[in-house]
Amino acid sequence: MESVRQLALAVLAAYSLGVASAAPAPAAGVDATTSSHLKALYTRAATTGLAFTRAQQDLERANRELTQERKAARVAKAEVADQSAVVAALTVQQLQTQAGTSPLLTLLGQEDTRDLLARWSAYEYAAEAMTARIDDLTARQTVHRVALRRLERSRERLQRAVEEANAARRIVNDALATSKRATLAAAADRQSGMPPPTHPSPLSPAPATTEAQAPLDATPAPEPPPSAARVPAPPAADDSDIVWDRIAQCESGGNWHINTGNGYYGGLQFSERTWRGVGGPGLPHEHSREVQIHYARILQARNGWDQWSCANARFG
Repeated sequence: MESVRQLALAVLAAYSLGVASAAPAPAAGVDATTSSHLKALYTRAATTGLAFTRAQQDLERANRELTQERKAARVAKAEVADQSAVVAALTVQQLQTQAGTSPLLTLLGQEDTRDLLARWSAYEYAAEAMTARIDDLTARQTVHRVALRRLERSRERLQRAVEEANAARRIVNDALATSKRATLAAAADRQSGMPPPTHPSPLSPAPATTEAQAPLDATPAPEPPPSAARVPAPPAADDSDIVWDRIAQCESGGNWHINTGNGYYGGLQFSERTWRGVGGPGLPHEHSREVQIHYARILQARNGWDQWSCANARFG
């Protein structure tokens, strides 16, 4: 389980850093299917990380260009305002000059022709400068629109990278959960020391305890009548029950109906697989103390006291 967790952390680190490196070799204890699946996830996460890094770089570059274009636009706007003021003043003078033939003749008679030519040249220069400035502003607007489109594409790529990263994270989490369940099931099998059961029906009657299976100090359980419930009748209490009470006190604090959600149930902390393996119906915590002790005796007769980590408590 630790090796699977390390491999998953490596996948997430590759996604976070955006580094496309070779996937680490799977550690011992990881089956080939899980290893292959996690390698594929690692490659996909690394590719997604590189795409995410490129999208971030494009976004930063587009933001810098946008800032520069905005600054240039403010400068150009100020220059246009100045040029507009100059053109407006020259236009007023021109209208005043061209108000009529008489004023023009008067102006020609009063002013030097060279002054008029110089003024006209100033008009033409201002008009050309204004035209050039308008062309420059048009070009800048075009560049600005291109930068905006590039920025929008960068944002779309970034959004896709985030979605792919989230999908990869969900896949890794699912793989970890599946591996954890498989590890817990394998540990339960090793603990029970028997092959997986054939999943008997929860309502099937428990197998009769034979003389070789029952402990020497246990009272045999009577056979239930055909019309009775499927749960076997518990044996009469004797001194041996004290042993199971001590084990239950160590395992579950003496709570015979405990279910914490950790996969182990009842006072003696049976796993569901082990409980079904000895013929127990339903789940252990759903039954009485006596029924749980009955199936615990069957398990102990088959596999010894090593099934309980608190077995030494029976000597207390």
